[in-house]
Amino acid sequence: MERAKAACFRLLGYRARSEAELRERLTRRKFELQTIERALSDLRSSGLVNDREFAESWIKGRREVHFTGRNGLRWELRRKGVPEAIIQAVLDTVSDEEELELAMSYVQRKLSGETVTSLQGSARLRRALVSRGFSGDIIQAVLERFSSEE
Repeated sequence: MERAKAACFRLLGYRARSEAELRERLTRRKFELQTIERALSDLRSSGLVNDREFAESWIKGRREVHFTGRNGLRWELRRKGVPEAIIQAVLDTVSDEEELELAMSYVQRKLSGETVTSLQGSARLRRALVSRGFSGDIIQAVLERFSSEE
């Protein structure tokens, strides 16, 4: 069990990880299931592994650096094995206004002084926002704002 915990400490030294990520990495390293569960239980009880805190920090970082919308964040956290209830609870803390502001910031950075004058330009922006994980309502609101500013 000490080797399993040491492996977790090494992984957590690089970046925060979800419990499912740690479980998957320990399984790949051929640790026994019982050993994995005991090690993760110890880490959970000591506060070193907490999926809610992981999800909150992941969301904060992805929004600040990569301008990722709610749908994109939900997908990323699912891939990382965070339970759906935790994902929903954490994403519920993000308001529609914050989401719209984030999308607007992304578009302003992407355009860097240009304007959206053509249908081709708005389609390109729509694709960029979809790929960042923004919802259709947010995308529509952003495109309407940019078209009304022209």
